[in-house]
Amino acid sequence: MPGLALTVPLPTKSISAINVGAMIEIDDTLFLDQLNVKDVMIDLRDVDTANPKPITMSFKIKPTINNLDTGGTLLKALEIELAYEFESPETGTLKWRKGAVRFVKSYAPTF
Repeated sequence: MPGLALTVPLPTKSISAINVGAMIEIDDTLFLDQLNVKDVMIDLRDVDTANPKPITMSFKIKPTINNLDTGGTLLKALEIELAYEFESPETGTLKWRKGAVRFVKSYAPTF
């Protein structure tokens, strides 16, 4: 996308697994057009004890932005895609599952 440096991080947040009791948000940046690998906290075990154990899942996310204005059209919009993979244990053996979420951000005003 013209004018957008790929090295500039997208300012995103996550919850720190270290500070579970306080649920403290931390900076957790993503980079455009790069595979971002994260360990996401999905559950807490032993919450009745003084030391709950965070359960994490491996997660990969790749955000991309596509300018839909090709110059030949007057379409002022961006297509945003979040391609993702996560390591799913539901069969007893870890397996990577894939998917994507896509949406469009239009420059057209809404009233």
